[in-house]
Amino acid sequence: MPIAILVFAASQSGRRHASLPLGLVYLGYLAFASSAVASLSVFFTSGFLALGGIGAAVLGIIPFAAWTVWVSIVMIRAPRGRES
Repeated sequence: MPIAILVFAASQSGRRHASLPLGLVYLGYLAFASSAVASLSVFFTSGFLALGGIGAAVLGIIPFAAWTVWVSIVMIRAPRGRES
């Protein structure tokens, strides 16, 4: 759940200050929602959302990994401040 909150807070800040592309913000919201659902896997012992199962991995890791890669690219390509 902490990762979900981090992604939501960063996406919301990027939206509020227009520092992130809108597509990245929406991907962050999607990653937040899917990570929150994946965190429910601690309550399942079998099935799609079982802890350590494919459902928890697909819902939790893939959207977060895509968001992390895209944020990294945006931050690397961001214009730098003036040199003194």
